Amino acid sequence: MKNIQNSHASPGKSSELPAFISIKQLQAMLGGKSRSTINRWRNDGHLPPPIQIGANTVVWPLEEILQWRDSLIHGGA
Repeated sequence: MKNIQNSHASPGKSSELPAFISIKQLQAMLGGKSRSTINRWRNDGHLPPPIQIGANTVVWPLEEILQWRDSLIHGGA
């Protein structure tokens, strides 16, 4: 997993920053999949890798999740 440092964006630059989603948001995007299923998919390499932002907190880049989801919809693995 990648680690990132906490940074604060200036008001005019927020559109340049990548958007991240939490496991709860990912669950909602995937139709309510359980935390256990998401963790299994993480461990199996089925999901794009998350970014660890704290001791017990991971997030996913929204763009990577959208690309992954689109590949599933269009017949990808």
